Amino acid sequence: VQALAAAGLAGVGKEADAAAPALARALEKSADPIVRRNCAIALGQIGERGGEVAALALAAALKPRSVRGADAEAQEDEVRHMAAEALSHIGFPANRKAVPAIKNAIAGDRHFEVRLRCVEALFRASASDLNDLGVTRVLEKVLEETGEEGVLVRYNCARLLAKSFADKAPPR
Repeated sequence: VQALAAAGLAGVGKEADAAAPALARALEKSADPIVRRNCAIALGQIGERGGEVAALALAAALKPRSVRGADAEAQEDEVRHMAAEALSHIGFPANRKAVPAIKNAIAGDRHFEVRLRCVEALFRASASDLNDLGVTRVLEKVLEETGEEGVLVRYNCARLLAKSFADKAPPR
């Protein structure tokens, strides 16, 4: 029932903003990854109107949970991916309270999709925001990576730095 209710609220979109606190609680407390995934999707569809409570719950959902089995791990990874995507839909500055978790995910999450969406979550941040929040160095460090799987993450980091810093962007 919770999974279906969250999915229904995702379909309502921004107008479901009054449900954001309940969705955030279910995202944090539920043991069911389908419920958690649907809550993350709904919070993303509500967007910045979900407020700080949504951003903090989504930030907590970025942290991997310990589960047993490949299927359970894949479901938890999907929750994390949807949480990162929701943070990108919420956008900066509404997701400001989630920036420490976003920064950690960009720096070293095991899944490039989570890293990619976390970079996208910062696309409305200014150069001074990125500097003040300690994100600039993390983005520059990602540009030093060489792995094939992270090419889109590096590309988006470069785009974000170029957009935010213009002619003062790092040369790399």
